[in-house]
Amino acid sequence: MSFFDKVKETANSAVQTTGDFIEVAKLNLEVRSTEDKINASFAKIGKLVFASYEKGKVKDAEMVELCEAVKTSFATIEVLRTKIMELRNKKACVSCKAELNDSDAFCNKCGAMQPEPVTEADVSAAEEAEDAKAEEKAEK
Repeated sequence: MSFFDKVKETANSAVQTTGDFIEVAKLNLEVRSTEDKINASFAKIGKLVFASYEKGKVKDAEMVELCEAVKTSFATIEVLRTKIMELRNKKACVSCKAELNDSDAFCNKCGAMQPEPVTEADVSAAEEAEDAKAEEKAEK
């Protein structure tokens, strides 16, 4: 076998190997894409089960337990988001939950009127009024 035949054979082998690598990469990409579709379907199934749970239609104890865990997680997220907004001097719209400045009287997204912000002075005054009423009742 001549030198050029060996070079040609090596080149053909390299092309074949490269072609195989490309084919494997394409197949792996298709596998990941199909797995993503499966995961999206699982997520939709979960959302449907949770919606049924909220309507009182889920009776399976294991599903109820999982749905309650999701509900608890939603509540935790809400508390955390409220803390974040407080730190940023923001508030959520009472209607659409859009982020607003604490001083905004109306939502710039949906136009809903916002309640007056409660100040520490308001809280102190309310506590003093409650204490005064309690003292009056105690005296009677």
